[in-house]
Amino acid sequence: MMAYEINTKSAFLCAKSVVLAMKSHGKGSIINIGSISGRGTKKERADMAVYGCAKAAVMNLTLHMAHQWGRKYASTASPRALSTRLGRRVLIDRSWHRKR
Repeated sequence: MMAYEINTKSAFLCAKSVVLAMKSHGKGSIINIGSISGRGTKKERADMAVYGCAKAAVMNLTLHMAHQWGRKYASTASPRALSTRLGRRVLIDRSWHRKR
C-alpha cells in the first residue's frame, strides 16, 4: 500500500490542490512522474509488480486529468532506469529490495 500512497495518492492530492488556481490564471502544468514499469514491460521483475501497478495508476490518472482539464495542464514523464550505481543495484541486486 505504501507504493500506492507515495505514487498515486500524492499525485492526485497535489493536482487537486493546484488545478483551480492554474485554470483561473490560464497557465501552469502538472507533470507527474511515471515509469517504464507502469507500461508492463516484458522484462519486468516480479518483485517490482506493486511499483509497476502504482506507476500505471499515476499514468492513467494523468491521462484522465488531461482529458478533463485540457492537455496543456497535465502530462506524464516516464524515465527509464539509468545506469548509475543505485540504478544497477535496483535492477540487478534483488537483495536491495529486501533491505528496504
